[in-house]
Formats: sequence, C-alpha cells, structure tokens
Amino acid sequence: MLHSIQGSLKPSVAMIHGFCMGGGLEVALACDLRYCGESAQFGIPAAKLGLAYNVEGHKRLLETVGHARTREIMFLGRRYSAAESLAMGLVHQVFPDAELESSVGKILQTLCENAPLSLANTKTILEEYVKSSGAPDAGRMRAAIEHCAKSEDYKEGRRAFMEKRKPRFEGK
Repeated sequence: MLHSIQGSLKPSVAMIHGFCMGGGLEVALACDLRYCGESAQFGIPAAKLGLAYNVEGHKRLLETVGHARTREIMFLGRRYSAAESLAMGLVHQVFPDAELESSVGKILQTLCENAPLSLANTKTILEEYVKSSGAPDAGRMRAAIEHCAKSEDYKEGRRAFMEKRKPRFEGK
C-alpha cells in the first residue's frame, strides 16, 4: 500500500487529526503533503516497544526530517506536538483543529486546478532522486519533461497566461 501511495503520479495528501504514531506516521510519510490540526501528536515508539521499525519507514523519515531528527525520533520514541513536527519538517502546515478539513479542502482545490501532467512530471523526477537503489534515471526524467512540453495542457497554460485567465487543464 505504501509503495502505491508514494509511487502514484498524483500528489497524495495526509490530513492528520489526533495521534499519528508508528505505522500511521509511516503512511503519512508516504504522502507528498502532510497537514495536521494543532492537537496532533506524532512519534515512532518502536524503541519503547522493543520493535525494529521497518527499512522503508526509516528511509522516508530520513528523507523528510534528516539524520539528526531521525535519530532523535527513533532513539527516544517520544511524542512530538504539531508545532514541533512543523518545526522539524514532518508536516507542512498546522491548522486550528476546527479549520483543518476546510483548510486542507482549499489545498486540494488548488492541486486539482493545477496541470495533472506537470504534477506527474514533478513526482517522477522527485521519486527518481530518492529511489532506494541506483542513480536517477536521467532518460526517464527527460522523457517526463518532454511529454509535458508537448502536451495540450502546456498549450492551454500558455494561452491562459497570455489571456490573463485561469487555465482549464485536461491531463492531455
């Protein structure tokens, strides 16, 4: 499941209420964007439970918050507040609990208005840079860029810009 979230060519968004611990945090880390309410708490309590957290979970955490923070999170097994999680880059933004759903809804609306091929191109390139083995596939990245440059969406985006209107992308 986590590979399908991270590997999707569409951006994935985690909206986090309350506790996001262990496996729940791993699911959130597989998402491209993470937003939470101010009462959210995060952590990986594996060290307190005698568990060995899985390899992919370590990798995603390391890519997200860096070596020093990953060590702290894994070694201490403590809970982190929404504000602490924002400061370390674990989440992108914290909203008042009562406004979380409407705020994330606005973010989703913005995503839906953007060109799907551009979003897919960005995901392809970013995933090439963080894949677990081998060098990034430059040919695959160039092909994604060329596909975008030749698309009807790119033509529509340029036309809309020149006509000072919102583009209507169709993913073609």
